[in-house]
Amino acid sequence: MRYYPGFSHLHPGLSEKPFHGTGIWGTYADAFYPDCTCRRRSDFNRFLINWLKNLFGESDYEALNRDASKLPPGSENLIVQEHFQGNRTPHTDPKSRGAFHGLTLKHGREHLFRAAIEGVAFGSELILESMRSNGFFPESIVVSGGATRSELWLQIHSDVSNLPLTLTKNPDAPLLGCAILAAVGAGIYEDIHTAVEQMVQIDRVIEPNSQVHAEYQPFYEAYKASYLGLRNIRNNLEN
Repeated sequence: MRYYPGFSHLHPGLSEKPFHGTGIWGTYADAFYPDCTCRRRSDFNRFLINWLKNLFGESDYEALNRDASKLPPGSENLIVQEHFQGNRTPHTDPKSRGAFHGLTLKHGREHLFRAAIEGVAFGSELILESMRSNGFFPESIVVSGGATRSELWLQIHSDVSNLPLTLTKNPDAPLLGCAILAAVGAGIYEDIHTAVEQMVQIDRVIEPNSQVHAEYQPFYEAYKASYLGLRNIRNNLEN
């Protein structure tokens, strides 16, 4: 299983056998491996995090990550429905909208920032949950992209999913993939499998905290319930 967080949050996986379910892209035969590829995607999560950074007037994420790291799981009872541009999976609802639930005067920007990351992680866990319900059970997740620079993002995602996250030494997967194909094309390696074995190197593994995972469960359940409530409100407003 892989997380490739960007403007969209891509969740591709490899399965030994085909399976199908609502919102799953595939499965279909992989081009290089004797497995089946499946994909799910959530929408514009980098836009959400970047939008908050700009809203707070920060030039980078360092201060926000530092302050948000001091907060407990659940951001002191603040939950984000991260559908600020709709939802692709698992709800397939382009009209779904985002929201902050539980805001009080005690909450600061660090709460909003952490809650947004937790909302993205809850969305990823909901995708994993729907995959499990269709017979696909990821045991670990490889993460690439800019989010690998945020220890907070990584640990929250690991804790929410209760799965280890593996980081490669080169986190830029598209560039590394291009280099792998170029190396094979230039005859440096005999085939893609050999090139991958030589060029993809593991940097470290983020392990989940089982106690924190348990603490996240009531917030995750509240996150799931919030979609139906917001959908009803949205439908009433539209009508």
